[in-house]
Amino acid sequence: MRCRVQRFTIIGREAIAKFARVTWAAALLAAAPAMAAEVAMPVKAPWQPPLVQAYDWTGLYVGAHLGYSGGRSNWSAPPDLASSLDLNQSSDIFTGAGSYFGGLQIGYDYMLANRVVLGTQLDVSFPGFPRKNISIGGESIFSTPEIGLASYRENVLHFGTLRGRVGYAPDNWLFYATGGFAWTYDQLTLTQLADDTTDAPFLWRLGWVAGLGVEYAFAPNWTANIEYLYTKYGNSSVLCLFPVATTACTVYPPLTALRIHWGISPIF
Repeated sequence: MRCRVQRFTIIGREAIAKFARVTWAAALLAAAPAMAAEVAMPVKAPWQPPLVQAYDWTGLYVGAHLGYSGGRSNWSAPPDLASSLDLNQSSDIFTGAGSYFGGLQIGYDYMLANRVVLGTQLDVSFPGFPRKNISIGGESIFSTPEIGLASYRENVLHFGTLRGRVGYAPDNWLFYATGGFAWTYDQLTLTQLADDTTDAPFLWRLGWVAGLGVEYAFAPNWTANIEYLYTKYGNSSVLCLFPVATTACTVYPPLTALRIHWGISPIF
């Protein structure tokens, strides 16, 4: 029987520590790619334009407007007098005269989920500076055997509307139709030119209005609009008596007016 004796070498502590350091270094180097894959480096997100929220048209608003008006008014008196007045006064930049007007409006709009806008508005307007006592109005000359040469004048003192509107609002724009009730308060002046005898009654006239408009929201809670309105007033009558006249006259002036105006309104 044969026995084999193997030789052993005793390793010191320093050699064991060195071997451990080498082993740990190799393990860390092997695991580094996997650790780098798990820890993602921060990446800057690409630039995106800010999200703009569509304008909300719901709310109460007040504002002011300026405009220009024109139209005709017809009148008649028995037995066979009749004439027509041109309400369009020529503009004068030095005096401010012309068929201009300005006024105020108040209203409320409500926007549905599909961006259809429903609203109502009340406005009142006042003519600009008069020329020969006429701002928005006209005058005609006629003659009768009873009173001789005379003039008939109609002058608008103030007017307004109470109307609804319905429209569609893509983004900051609003396109709408409008219509409703209209009124005007006028002064009628009948003058005998021979002796300046004058009768000047006042007259309320009622009618309807319809039109189209476009409005733009140019800032938070601020809008500007432009409208085209057609107004039709019904027949009205007033009794004109001259102290020296032998007869009385009745005036029937149906009035048709066209006006275009622009306004600016803050929305609350």
